[in-house]
Amino acid sequence: MTTEAFQSRLRLVRPPLSPLVREEADVQRVPRARTRAVAEANRLASAMTVDQTRDVFASRVAESLEGGRSAILRPERRSTLVDLATRMGIRAFDAHLVIALTQDAARRGEVSTGRAGCESERADAQDRRSGQVWVIAASLVMGVSGAMFGIAWLIGG
Repeated sequence: MTTEAFQSRLRLVRPPLSPLVREEADVQRVPRARTRAVAEANRLASAMTVDQTRDVFASRVAESLEGGRSAILRPERRSTLVDLATRMGIRAFDAHLVIALTQDAARRGEVSTGRAGCESERADAQDRRSGQVWVIAASLVMGVSGAMFGIAWLIGG
């Protein structure tokens, strides 16, 4: 047989997809949907101002802090946060500054660490307000009673 005979017999045929190949095709569609979702989120995030982006990053840092007022941030978590900041469009240097400022504020008690901290911060604020009301009420009672005793002493009674 010559090569011409082999060429005439060969033809390309696409076999039907097996169930395994169909599952692989479905798996490939999922990352495309995720890619579209990420692209949409990036488009929406690009409308944020620089200050809003830094605030979002600072809240992520505050959620990542451990140890309450000691505001501990493990090195591997810090590098993850810096990578996140870079993806958000914040320079690594600025990310480290935001992390340092957030840690400092947490150590001074100005920033709550995590979502549970927000709830406890609100409860603390309510406790302070109720404590202030009691102090004002006690001061008024003492002032009125002091005035009454003073008047009674002057009258001689």
